[in-house]
Amino acid sequence: MILTVNTEPTVEPLEIDNIKYHLRLEQDYHDDDVTLFNLRKVVRQWTERFLNRALITQTLDYYMDAFPGGDYYELPRPPLQTVSTLQYTDYNGDASTLTEDTEFVKDTDSEPGRIVLEYNYTWPTDTLHPRNPILTRYVAGYGAAASDVPEAIRQAMLMLLTHWYEQRQPISMGISPVNVAMTVKSLLFPYRIFN
Repeated sequence: MILTVNTEPTVEPLEIDNIKYHLRLEQDYHDDDVTLFNLRKVVRQWTERFLNRALITQTLDYYMDAFPGGDYYELPRPPLQTVSTLQYTDYNGDASTLTEDTEFVKDTDSEPGRIVLEYNYTWPTDTLHPRNPILTRYVAGYGAAASDVPEAIRQAMLMLLTHWYEQRQPISMGISPVNVAMTVKSLLFPYRIFN
């Protein structure tokens, strides 16, 4: 199984104005803007990996080697919004597409979201291509706006970004240790999906 990002989010969960306010930087201070833009993306990516979630609306491609033994399979990185494509490729390289609401339905109520066979349908039994033959392309995330992401997640991200901004070396000498990780993880754990 392989999961890739097909289309990145168009916004980030943390807005630069809020980051500057949290860091106590003047809004018209622009010397570190490149650093802040880079850090907020890295913090989002770290948070998504830690939580096993998509935060902002994005399109994901999930490849499988075989159809499941049961009548459904879960899609990584919830919350699931929509399914764009469910297709499989046979050993000849011919692609076939399954039809939503006829052959399968999306289950956005479950977490993580699922692809579920419709009543009286079975998974195709064709001999599949040997490499990544089943593709599910879907849209996931809390929404398209930063404010759609739960506030506890955004607060944890601000704390982590602040720590990385202020401590730019891997080791800080001569100061008392600060356990930022424990606080950040405490805020994030209620949202974490365990695989």
